[in-house]
Order: sequence, then C-alpha cells, then structure tokens
Amino acid sequence: MKGLTFRIKATVLAAALQLAGLAVVPALAAQSPEVLKLFPAQPSGYVTDAARLLQPAESQEMEGLILRLKDVTGAEIAVVTLP
Repeated sequence: MKGLTFRIKATVLAAALQLAGLAVVPALAAQSPEVLKLFPAQPSGYVTDAARLLQPAESQEMEGLILRLKDVTGAEIAVVTLP
C-alpha cells in the first residue's frame, strides 16, 4: 500500500509541475525580445547557462546527474541561469 501511495503522490506532483510549466510559456511569449534571445530555439540539454555562471565541467556534471535521475525515476529537470 505504501508503494501505491508514493506513486499516486509522485504522479500528482508531476502533473502539477507540468501544469505550472504550461503557465510559463505564455509569460515567456509576452517578454521583450531581449529576454527571448537568452533561450536557444532548440535546447541542447537540460542545463542552459545564459548567465555564464557555470564552468563547463559543472554544467556537464549537472547534465550527468539529471540524466541519471531521469533513468532511475523518469523525472526530468531543467536548469536555467539568467543574467
């Protein structure tokens, strides 16, 4: 029963996060062109460092951790830094 409860909670959390993500899309569309330039049209991974805060090794380490998380749980995370 514990496993089922955990799965239900995880599913509800995932759905809530997806719905929250949908709310961000119209907000981005309303932003100025300068803000939109910060985001690549086709992201190449899970880490977008527009503020250039991360060293390449740090970014690669984050990508690796996120990929492991996705493999184990199916969850996906995106990391974005802004100037």
